[in-house]
Amino acid sequence: PPLAGLTLTGNYAIAAIPARYTMELAQWKQASELPAPTEGTLWAQAITWMAIGIGSARSNNLGRATEAEKALATLRDTIATQKNVYWSNQVEVQRREVAAWISGQSGKHEDAITVMRSAAELEESMDKDAVTPGAVIPAREMLAELLLSAKRPGEALVAYESALKIAPKRFNALYGAARAAEASGNPSIASRYFQELIRISVGEERPELTTARKKVAITAAK
Repeated sequence: PPLAGLTLTGNYAIAAIPARYTMELAQWKQASELPAPTEGTLWAQAITWMAIGIGSARSNNLGRATEAEKALATLRDTIATQKNVYWSNQVEVQRREVAAWISGQSGKHEDAITVMRSAAELEESMDKDAVTPGAVIPAREMLAELLLSAKRPGEALVAYESALKIAPKRFNALYGAARAAEASGNPSIASRYFQELIRISVGEERPELTTARKKVAITAAK
């Protein structure tokens, strides 16, 4: 029979790869259409439901997003009955993330920020499990995005910088930090983050990278 560790790792990979791919590229509709999981480790199923929920909320399919939030609550409670507090709490983080995006897409921006902040605090209170490389997208990074969309760029910059301390050199966090710095009147900080984004990146396929190169070129020409 397969080793338990390999089974857990395989469950994680099967769930995390499509979730991470669609969410990192902001392919929200594709994330919302990921197949609903019915097999495998419960906390791995939760990763897929999290992606479905956030993707659905951000593509304005709030009914599907609500279904995902309920599925996450059920998984959380089932894991709790197995006396696994760690993974029950991890799934609760994901449920709060989905709930926050539902609130945000429903126009309840303060509720969204409050719930996402609580998700970030809970996530950061726990160590990373050996099976995973960390959160698919850190809750603190999503909090920063909500703050930026709520036109609170100064707070967003603080949140992005906190997220980058936890998960350094993340493409979307660097780009978000640059945007937040720019919007809050900190062009030198914005330029620093745009430059770092360019340093860690290759290729031309990401429009954010094209924007970063243009911004740095404009700054250099001044």
